[in-house]
Amino acid sequence: MKEHVSVGKPGVKFEVWEKWKKNRRKLGTLTISVGGLRWRPHKGKRSKQRSWDAFAEWFAPE
Repeated sequence: MKEHVSVGKPGVKFEVWEKWKKNRRKLGTLTISVGGLRWRPHKGKRSKQRSWDAFAEWFAPE
């Protein structure tokens, strides 16, 4: 996806779904905000927010 979207303090929420044949299942919700990322699994506890610096470390070459 190559599209720029402005993100406000409350953030933008994406619902993540899995589709297998005709069955659909919600995996969770990803919230992108100014402070970082937050993942909430469907029917699960909300995880701590990860800052953008912590997120960048996941993809840093070792």
